[in-house]
Amino acid sequence: MIKQIQIATYEFIDDYIKRLKKEGAKLLSVGTYATVFVHPKQPNVVVKLFEPKFGKNYLDYVEFCRYQVENNPWVPKFYGMNVRSVSDYEGNERPVAFVFMEKLKRATQGDLDKMEATIIANSRLGADSFERYRSNTPNAKFSFSYGWWKVVAMTRKDTDPLLPIAEFLKDAPFLDIHPGNVMMRGKQWVFTDPVAK
Repeated sequence: MIKQIQIATYEFIDDYIKRLKKEGAKLLSVGTYATVFVHPKQPNVVVKLFEPKFGKNYLDYVEFCRYQVENNPWVPKFYGMNVRSVSDYEGNERPVAFVFMEKLKRATQGDLDKMEATIIANSRLGADSFERYRSNTPNAKFSFSYGWWKVVAMTRKDTDPLLPIAEFLKDAPFLDIHPGNVMMRGKQWVFTDPVAK
């Protein structure tokens, strides 16, 4: 069981981040909407902090991973989630979400290229189905687009663990798949944050 990090109701979020650092939490990354630390007590766990209004689709993805595909190798292991109120420097109260998940290794562009090739090679209808769809979208980046995931969903066997992920991604409001949002668990590709906003 992961020890939940507590935050005082009216503590400034910047002060909380400073306290995390003081407790030994290592800063991993700072994005447009989120900050990620290694958990100060659990080196194999990361803590992702963000405001829910900027991460509604991500929260939907976390819920999907936790309750619909919990043991699927393509998604991360989540250990908990909290939403707490904090104050900004103008005294306005706002919610901040804390997501606790397994620490993974960042993927490279080469890892993504290999993932794409492997998914296509393992599709039920073969590479031709992807090429036919690609020819219909000449002005858009086809790989990992909505259309690409639609083809993945159509060409997977019912028992394939990638099928429910493809079904989720083909209908997601905003896709954001790049090396920063795909990680590696050994040789397994893991979609940590494939949706934006």
